[in-house]
Amino acid sequence: MGKNLVYAFDYMVGDKNCSTVSIYDDDTVVVEDHTTNIVDLPFGCWGDKATIEDVNDLLECRCFPRTRGNCKQLLKSGGLDFYDPFQICLKTDGRMSDDVFWIRFHDKDKLIRRTEDE
Repeated sequence: MGKNLVYAFDYMVGDKNCSTVSIYDDDTVVVEDHTTNIVDLPFGCWGDKATIEDVNDLLECRCFPRTRGNCKQLLKSGGLDFYDPFQICLKTDGRMSDDVFWIRFHDKDKLIRRTEDE
């Protein structure tokens, strides 16, 4: 496992924490599932084998599509210059209009300040 935690989040269904996902500085991903209901898990039955690519895919699937007609307008209204699923999810909590799943980032305020400073 990596030395330093980069960020972590809870994968939520309504107010229920289904999984905690931690990402370390060597791109190691650690998933702790809190339910056995496979439908509510962010990586299904392979959570213990999740990779940084799986996390990036999860974040992107919790965003509006890159190809959406008003994508640039949405980015601008969110204070973003380019399509970045991590940044979009930080701002929207990965909420979608058609389901009850969302992402609760640990230390969200610190993450936002850190990325604004970069």
